[in-house]
Order: sequence, then structure tokens, then C-alpha cells
Amino acid sequence: MRRVELLIYGAVIAALNAPLVWGGFADAMILLPEKVAAGQWWRIFSHPFVHVSWYHLLLDGAAFFILYAQLAEARCVKRTAYVFGSALGSMLAVMIALPGSGAYGYCGLSGLGHGLMGICSLELITGMQADRKARVTGLVSLALVTVKSIIEALTGKMFLGFLHPDLLGIPISVAHIGGLLAGCAIWWTMNRQMSPAYVSSSLSTNRLPRSCAAEAGVK
Repeated sequence: MRRVELLIYGAVIAALNAPLVWGGFADAMILLPEKVAAGQWWRIFSHPFVHVSWYHLLLDGAAFFILYAQLAEARCVKRTAYVFGSALGSMLAVMIALPGSGAYGYCGLSGLGHGLMGICSLELITGMQADRKARVTGLVSLALVTVKSIIEALTGKMFLGFLHPDLLGIPISVAHIGGLLAGCAIWWTMNRQMSPAYVSSSLSTNRLPRSCAAEAGVK
């Protein structure tokens, strides 16, 4: 089932980024609050999968697929909730920040990816069958992505942003912490009623997730 989900996500990403082939991008699908308010509701769901350059797509897309494959959760419904819950948190943070960001729209998978990174870390920490090394790995991973996101939100600058100038649009740094907080919140909400043994049984792997940060505000 997970393979089917990955194929579906891949098809959506390919379709929404097809304009990159001829040097454009799908500006009709990015997040523009005024357009959403005017009834273009599809932008809420489409904007995370749109990217402004091949570099942006490669950076975000690779991180998304790696992190999604690392999710230990066995249920498709919960994995889907993790994806769209993280995306929603990132979107809400961006909508608050957009007026003063210098960007007029938002797109990209990196905020969502930070949410998945947080969830992968929590899965490692809470898995009863995990050994001490896996739990420490989860704690360190969660701490690093949290500190990174907080620093980005406070400074308004992306981590290692100097490596990709003008290739990611105009970064909206709070997208990462918005996605991370939402991802952790949705995980806690969906798992807090479970006993430790049930949580453990729902975790099929204890693999170390990898994180890659990229997101764009489009101008």
C-alpha cells in the first residue's frame, strides 16, 4: 500500500511541476491567501507540491520521499493525516508571515518535510522495541530539527541559505517550525490514547530519518 501512496504522490508532484519543463511554474496552484478567500480552495491542497525550480523540486522532493518511506506507522489513513496535518501547520504559519516577508505566495514541501522529520523522530523515541541507540537517535534528531527551525524563525534566514541563492524563491522561514509543530501535534493527538504496547506494535521499523530543508515564497 505504501508503494501505491508513493506513486500517487509522485504523479501529483510530476503533474504540478510539469511547467518547469518549459521554464515556468504552476503559479495557479501556489498559496495566495486572497485567492483562497476568493474561492480558489484547491490552492490549500496543491501548494506544497509546487516548486519554483528544478533545484527546489529536487531538494524538497528527495527529502519528502525519504522521510515518507521512513514513517513507521502502518496505517495509510494516519500517514495521510501526518502529511496533510504538517502541510496545514506550515501553511498557517506562512499565512501569518506573508505580509512582511517580501513574498506574495508560498509553495514547496519543506515545511511539510519538517513535520515528517519530527514524526519520524517521535516514532523512534516511543517504539518499545527500539534499543537505547534508536531512542537516543530519535531524541537527537528531534532536538536538532527543533533548534534549526527555531533559529530560522527568529533570524528569518534559512539554514545554509547561502548555498542556493535565488533558487528557492523568497524563503519564508516560519514555514519550517509551523510544519514541525503541526506534525508533532498531529502525531500526539492520534497516538495519545494508545497504550505503550499498542504504540510499539504500530511501529514497523526503527530507521534513522534524514532531513533536507527547502521551501519557497514566490515573488
